[in-house]
Amino acid sequence: MKAYIKNLWAFLTTSRRYVRPVLLFHLLVITFIIPALVLITKKILAQQDFSTISVDNLSTIITNHFWITLGLILVILLILIFIYLEFTFMIFLAYFVKRREYVTFRQLIFISFSRLKHIRFSTILFFIAYFFFILPLSGLAGSVDFISRIRIPSFVMEVMMTGPWVFKVLYLMVTLLSIYLAWRLIFTLPLIILKEMHLRASMKKSWQLTRKHFWAFFLQVASLMVIVVGVFVLVAYGLVSLQGYIDSTWAQYALQFGIVNLLIIQLFGLIELVLSLVLVFFVIIQLLDVKNELPEQIPVIAFKRFRLGFRILGTFSAILVLLVLLLAVTVVAYEYMQPKRLAQPMLISHRGLSNQEGVQNTIPALEKTSREYHPDYVEMDIRQTKDHKFVVMHDANLKTLANKNWIVEKKNYNQLVGLKLSENGYTAKLPGFEEYFAAANQQQQKLLIEIKTRRGEDPDQVADNFVKQYGAEVVANKAMMHSLDLKVTERLREKLPKTTSSYIMPFNVLGVPSIKANAFSVEVSSLDQDFVWDAHDQNKKVFAWDVDDTDTVQRMQIYQVDALISDNMPLVNKMVRDEHKDLTYAQKLRIYIQDMNNKIFNSFSNTDWQDRDV
Repeated sequence: MKAYIKNLWAFLTTSRRYVRPVLLFHLLVITFIIPALVLITKKILAQQDFSTISVDNLSTIITNHFWITLGLILVILLILIFIYLEFTFMIFLAYFVKRREYVTFRQLIFISFSRLKHIRFSTILFFIAYFFFILPLSGLAGSVDFISRIRIPSFVMEVMMTGPWVFKVLYLMVTLLSIYLAWRLIFTLPLIILKEMHLRASMKKSWQLTRKHFWAFFLQVASLMVIVVGVFVLVAYGLVSLQGYIDSTWAQYALQFGIVNLLIIQLFGLIELVLSLVLVFFVIIQLLDVKNELPEQIPVIAFKRFRLGFRILGTFSAILVLLVLLLAVTVVAYEYMQPKRLAQPMLISHRGLSNQEGVQNTIPALEKTSREYHPDYVEMDIRQTKDHKFVVMHDANLKTLANKNWIVEKKNYNQLVGLKLSENGYTAKLPGFEEYFAAANQQQQKLLIEIKTRRGEDPDQVADNFVKQYGAEVVANKAMMHSLDLKVTERLREKLPKTTSSYIMPFNVLGVPSIKANAFSVEVSSLDQDFVWDAHDQNKKVFAWDVDDTDTVQRMQIYQVDALISDNMPLVNKMVRDEHKDLTYAQKLRIYIQDMNNKIFNSFSNTDWQDRDV
């Protein structure tokens, strides 16, 4: 216990030495490296008029476009190199802090690059397995900036947690195995980096060193994380309480205090982020030191000092950059805290259901939702049958809802329509799209129609057939359409130019793609303010899904999204329609804090749990 407390104290007393180098490195990553990689990827795709990488065009790219595939592989190799450099940088930083040796940022960068010579083919394979699979699934990836972006989307987690028990067991087994391997191999790369060991020897040594120390590692990381986040939460929510008092007592000064409080929160949030990133590396170095596995000394090249004139110029430039950053942050804070009216987005019921009150995508659920909650649109799913008609169904397989191991696209219309479906303690019949559309028109309910395709189907044929059968009704109903299949989305936009055709994006990686769609349906955990701004600059709408809690509703309103797709219609109705009013400055601060903590938590757990009732 004494050693444990000593380590906690050591981290707290040396934490200030991490801030400057980590901020500089991540400023370099965010400002130059990531934008450069995104730009290179877009340029490569643009060679054959691909605007983005999607589920439906990935196989086409790999099989038919050799040079694009090669270019993307080179981008992946660059990402691997930067992951290695970032990991190496953090390991060396923690090592030199532990040894109480002062090294400059330039020396840290140089020594990190010097370790590239140790990358061999076997090491690359280990990188891929460890960084792209084991760490993200184990939840320890938050300490590396690049792979903290590799995460399990919340809609996938929802399927895992609400699907058959086999999914839950499988997910639990994979997670536990990943945690076990992540722990047993955790010293592999540090030993390669610090002691220049070969991969096999370092893996063997790591396996030996981790035999009995899992709980020591876990408790140190967990306790340090609790302290770091706890201090931030106390400061941040203390300022929220102060702002609430000012809002009600000194309203004339509320905006000015709000801006200052937001800047303080951003500063403490930045420190929290830095310390959250380094604490795993700190514990790794501490444990290696206990095991006497740290090298006594690592030679560092002593760079010559710049001439006095260059040093003065550098200092002046650094001060100028800091002032510009401070001005930019202040302007952003001012804009964020402005008492603007919140957006009043369209409200869309996901799968025609709310709070599991019925069977998804069925006529009784549609009628109940439309009658009780009056959504602007009802989102629902259709699939093409073997005889080229359409039925209303989300899943490709009927096993879950109808207890039949049938694939929708392999059955005829008459075999499917009328099947008994069961969900949430309710039963209903599987409807054909024609009768569902008629029921919607009878309720004067507009639809957001998701057209689903299955591998092997011709997306152009599916879209053309849909337009031929229902195009006129879609226009009359003022319905909107969206699809996860980019080809379907663009074909619908071409055939029905006066309607909204939205492209469904489960991931937001490359920003707003330049495609023919005039809207985007974006999974809420990867949706940010920049995406909304960029989409609106292109005169395209943004639909956020699924939005099911208070904080996310308010955040999406601040983002000015155009529609909320929700499973909780009573909540979104109450917030957007019944209580449509400006947020107080204290509420804006609270939403900002929640957003920051969501990002940090999600980067460490590598899942997007926010906004979910799983």
